[in-house]
Order: sequence, then C-alpha cells, then structure tokens
Amino acid sequence: MAARAQHFDIVTVHDSLSLLTLSSAEQTDTLELPYQVYRFCTADLNGDGKEEALVGVVKPTRFFAQADRRLFILKNYDGHIRTLWRGSRIGRRLIDFRAKGMKIRCLMQMSGERYAVGDFSLGRFGLRFERFIIEDASEEEGRRAFEEQDEDF
Repeated sequence: MAARAQHFDIVTVHDSLSLLTLSSAEQTDTLELPYQVYRFCTADLNGDGKEEALVGVVKPTRFFAQADRRLFILKNYDGHIRTLWRGSRIGRRLIDFRAKGMKIRCLMQMSGERYAVGDFSLGRFGLRFERFIIEDASEEEGRRAFEEQDEDF
C-alpha cells in the first residue's frame, strides 16, 4: 500500500490564534494554538520519513511567568497532530530557530547582551545540544551566524 502524502500548514486567524493543520487527500486534523506564532517550519527530526511541525510561540509557562519565545514540536501520528515536545527553555532565552534535516539551529540570548548560535537534535526527551556555531557574540554577530548557510547544517 502506498504511503499517503500528508503535510503540515499553519493559518493565522488573528495575532493570538493560529490553526495548525495536518492534511492529506483523505482527512485533515486541526490544532488550535492560542498564542502569537513567530516561526513555523517542518523537518523530519527523527528520521522516520514523516515531517514534524516546529512552531515558535510566545507564551508564559508554569515556571517562567514572563511571556517569551518557546518552541513546540508536533508530530504526525496516524494522521493526527500529537505533541512531541513543548519546550519552556532550551537552556538559554530562545530568540529564533530554523530546521534542516534532523537538526534545529537556535539563536539564543546568553547573559546580558551576549548571544550564541547552537545546533540541537531531537533527544529522548526534548532537544539534545550538539554544538555551538558561535558563543559570546554581539547580537549582530549572532544573527549573522544564525542566518549563514553551511554544509554541516
């Protein structure tokens, strides 16, 4: 039996409500995200041949009451959207992320006005740190390193 093509998409209803959909020719599953979304991308993070949805949202958490940028990773489970990981932090304050293959590149604010860019992969629980691209950098240097294209990513 041939695999059914399924893909994630996101629609912004208004500034604090987006709808994440997982669609195929046969069905559609929808998840309401009652948060501001600042980034959306897809990648096959676990190598199973199905893309996961990576959604950057702005929200507070139980342990961090200040609304800030968070990363949600959602998976396709038999045509339904299921949570794979909802991160409150990645060790530092998350500024932005992007994904390619099985890696996630994150721009993070370190202490004060210093920034770092690091690569992560999906671990058994949450993200596993792989390597720094740049550490202890200015915001401009950090953003430049984050946006650079390199063969290792």
